[in-house]
Amino acid sequence: MSRPRRRQAPTDPFDPGSVEVRRIQPYQANKTYTCPWCNRELPRGLGHVVVVPDGAADLRRHWHHGCWEKRVRAR
Repeated sequence: MSRPRRRQAPTDPFDPGSVEVRRIQPYQANKTYTCPWCNRELPRGLGHVVVVPDGAADLRRHWHHGCWEKRVRAR
C-alpha cells in the first residue's frame, strides 16, 4: 500500500535569501507604486526598495523600507 504524497508548500518568490534588493533614492522614484506588504501607495519622490526574485525579473515589486524589514524579520 503506497503512502499518499505530501503536498509541498508553494515556494515564496520573496524569500529574503533568494532575492536582489535595490535601494531607490527619492530623486530616482519617478513613478507611483503600491507596496505588496501594506497595500499603501509609494508616491513619487519617496525612497524605497525594489525586490527582484532570482531568475524572475517579472515578479519585481516595490516595497516601503519598513515593510521589507518587517517581512525579513517575520521569516
